[in-house]
Amino acid sequence: VFTTNAKLLVDAPGNYLPLVTMDANSPFSNPLFTLRQQRSVDTQLAILQSTEFYKRVAESEFNNSRGLPVSLSYSPQEKTSIITINAEGTDAKAVADWANAASKEYQELTNETNVESTRNALDAMKKRQAK
Repeated sequence: VFTTNAKLLVDAPGNYLPLVTMDANSPFSNPLFTLRQQRSVDTQLAILQSTEFYKRVAESEFNNSRGLPVSLSYSPQEKTSIITINAEGTDAKAVADWANAASKEYQELTNETNVESTRNALDAMKKRQAK
């Protein structure tokens, strides 16, 4: 069995623009995007531990070992905004690929959420100006 870990500095949203309610028809209205709007490290940990996030990592373009089973777990570093990604499996390369893909997918999710939040804020401002 091979194991590896990576450190992830989680970005608690809310340090940016205020978030606006998303349109239910938006592709960004899924549970991961909704949770991503929350500010606490515990919420970010819940995102990482979710089935939805695991599926996202399993299908990730960054995961070059998609077909090989790897166990992922996450643990917060006390009194910080750092979460350790732990990967374990029978193939050393797959373990490293999955840990790296989890980190990159979290970063992608953060970017997507920030872009959607900015768009929603701009749309809300445009609607106010049109009144």
